[in-house]
Amino acid sequence: MKIMAKLKETVDVCIAKFSASAAKLSQRERLLLLLLAVAGLSLAPISALGLVEAQRVRLETAKLDLLTRSTHQIGFSEQLFWAAKDQRTRIAAWGWKAKTPAVAQVLVEQQITALAMGAGLTAMSVDANKALERKGPARFVRVRVSADFRWETLTAFLAALSKTDKAFIVRSLTVTGDTPSKFQLVLDTAINLGPA
Repeated sequence: MKIMAKLKETVDVCIAKFSASAAKLSQRERLLLLLLAVAGLSLAPISALGLVEAQRVRLETAKLDLLTRSTHQIGFSEQLFWAAKDQRTRIAAWGWKAKTPAVAQVLVEQQITALAMGAGLTAMSVDANKALERKGPARFVRVRVSADFRWETLTAFLAALSKTDKAFIVRSLTVTGDTPSKFQLVLDTAINLGPA
């Protein structure tokens, strides 16, 4: 209530001052002042429409910018998803497929023995650990290959391993000075557990 009373008092004072000032004006000046007031009142809505239009354009631009950013983020997220899926598929292909760790052990021993025999290794043994090691998302089984040492057969065996599409990490290669010389190769190979 106090605000309304204060507002009414202020308006009354302004009208009184304007009336006192207008009384000093000639007829022609009052007419020009009236035309100026009418022009101001008629231009105010046009000016307000311009402001409203400018605000609408800013809002539409902001919406479009937000939509563009979200589309880019969705597109980027989708690219990351497919890249990660592709990488998981490739990692899975590097491993020997087996249903269980025990099946993986037997499979790896059989496959590496076949590669070793194909390379001409003699007096050999291939032993795979029963336990799988986890390194990130991948599982590995440690394999020890022992045989008589001859450069030709060892390099043929390593070449045979590299020609497979499987992942191998060589942990150590030890050659003894005994007669005949022996080598022991310790490596980890990837295992992909699931339907074989």
